[in-house]
Amino acid sequence: MNPANGFLDELKRCITLPCSALYISGYPDDGEENDESAEVFMQDLTNAGIKIESVSVLDSRNPGDAEIRGEAYEIKDGTIRQIASDGEIVLI
Repeated sequence: MNPANGFLDELKRCITLPCSALYISGYPDDGEENDESAEVFMQDLTNAGIKIESVSVLDSRNPGDAEIRGEAYEIKDGTIRQIASDGEIVLI
């Protein structure tokens, strides 16, 4: 993650720490790679001072098992946008 583009500062501003994360894979059939990518993502955030307590991976191993409960944010094209605010994101 490159701090020069301000993304990490924006992420810190938008979320309540510590928090949990839901990693939604772009390659749903590659579970092992998805787990490794989620771990790298968490480590990058930790190194940037963003405390993520846990991460769940959503892919073809568990389709439809995600439910939004609380604040949820979409990260797209370097922009963070709140998409829900009635609980926490959990796998059910």
